[in-house]
Amino acid sequence: MTCELCGDPSLQLILVLPIKRPNGNLSTMACLKCAENSFAYCKKHRRIHRGFLDGTTACPLCIEEMVKERIFEKRNILNTLKQGLPPEEFNDLLEWANISHVLTGNLRATCVLRSLASNALRTQKSIDEVVKQIISEKSVQLILPEGL
Repeated sequence: MTCELCGDPSLQLILVLPIKRPNGNLSTMACLKCAENSFAYCKKHRRIHRGFLDGTTACPLCIEEMVKERIFEKRNILNTLKQGLPPEEFNDLLEWANISHVLTGNLRATCVLRSLASNALRTQKSIDEVVKQIISEKSVQLILPEGL
């Protein structure tokens, strides 16, 4: 196998990175050295990031750490969104949170917090900055999966 980043053709170990390729592929085959030096690899957790349809990536363990840091604020964050958003946008968020709740078993507020954390890490922002952007844009589409 050949590393798609450095071109080394003699690889025994290939890692699949969630890096969108110019040809439209949503993944890239990489050697360990290239993977470890990639933006799609978490050096802290020594783990490949999760890829998202918009081409961004984030470490799943970093997302969970951010959620744990703010878990006791989840209701306040949800109330801030409720107060700052038009009712139909907040209802869209709750509908998505209900689906996420059924799929994951997590509380709805935790599902929203995880989505905020995911976006924050993918855009190098804080959760508070993401909340402010959502309220400023009067839209929850920033944190909902594409197509919803």
